[in-house]
Amino acid sequence: MVVMALLVVLLSGFAATARNIGPVRQWQASSREVATLLRAARVRAIASGRDVTVDLAADRVGVRGDPTLAVELPAGVTLSRFPAGGTITFTPRGSSDTSGPLELSGGGPGHAGEVNKITLVMATGRVRLQR
Repeated sequence: MVVMALLVVLLSGFAATARNIGPVRQWQASSREVATLLRAARVRAIASGRDVTVDLAADRVGVRGDPTLAVELPAGVTLSRFPAGGTITFTPRGSSDTSGPLELSGGGPGHAGEVNKITLVMATGRVRLQR
């Protein structure tokens, strides 16, 4: 009986922890996807010799004119601290017209107030994900 009671307590604690892992993984994955999209936009600008603009919204980040290069943020994950106008433009030299940070929040229970920052270096266009 004691062993069964201990197992019930342990399993209920594990179930509560497992329920909170999902939002954290979505938040972390979204942060990586947005950083990767920004890097891809920079590479595209360099390769094409043309400016590439990334549109930013609270629930979506996408390369203007290319619906295949977009990240839809899952419910509960939001992007904040947009640059002016909600866009970032990468030039053929690789630089960007703005600097970060962009912040993604929404890690779920136990992570309130935590953000992942994506920093842009204006002169070089370098994109860095900070946790």
